[in-house]
Amino acid sequence: MTGTDFSRSPDQGLHDFIEGLLPVLARTRETLSVSLRTYWPSNTWQVAEATLVTHLGAALLSHGWRVYTEVPDHPKSAEAPVRRRLDLLALHGQTKDPNATRLLVEAKQIQGENKASSAASDFKKMSEAILRPGSGASVFPDGPAFRLLVGLTTWPDPKTWWDGNTQTPFTEGAGWDALRDALTGTVRGSAPLYVDPMTPTPEAGWAANHLIWAVQHLKNAPAESSPAAPPEPHS
Repeated sequence: MTGTDFSRSPDQGLHDFIEGLLPVLARTRETLSVSLRTYWPSNTWQVAEATLVTHLGAALLSHGWRVYTEVPDHPKSAEAPVRRRLDLLALHGQTKDPNATRLLVEAKQIQGENKASSAASDFKKMSEAILRPGSGASVFPDGPAFRLLVGLTTWPDPKTWWDGNTQTPFTEGAGWDALRDALTGTVRGSAPLYVDPMTPTPEAGWAANHLIWAVQHLKNAPAESSPAAPPEPHS
């Protein structure tokens, strides 16, 4: 996996969180790749966002997180009569620990300007989320909180336009500008899905897809993007 070097980040909380997140992303990449080599669930090169959420959720569970999907991002009220929903919420810590870590996740297919604009809106939504305890919950964690945008793209060489926190999107347009602005202060990385050695061309489908991600500390986000060289995922 490639990405930005966060080792010198002044945000130690973000640094520590990413060190724990990288094995989760590596596991997500591994299981998704294996599944897509077995069966390609689409008549295009694109994979449903729900498939990505499923694999990320499974990876989080395997690393000790508690996972919830389609979580309302604010209480219903007269001011906000329509509830938006987070793709995934994960908590890490002891049961009902008030200091448990929260991870808010949105998944996106980032294939063009419209999808880029939608990803920017989703990333902003996570910073505005007001989560409340569910029925029977005596406490809701108020510990460290992070937001993660995880996606798939078939655009080639994301390391040239996604990793490294470049200030200019690889293609012009208002949607890409919105996404670039939304991701200011994030740490980002990418990795190709595993390629079947027997069919190493883009026509193989999974050969053309890359897993991309951007993460930010919600409570203490750095003002500027900082360059990760994530370790290779476990085989």
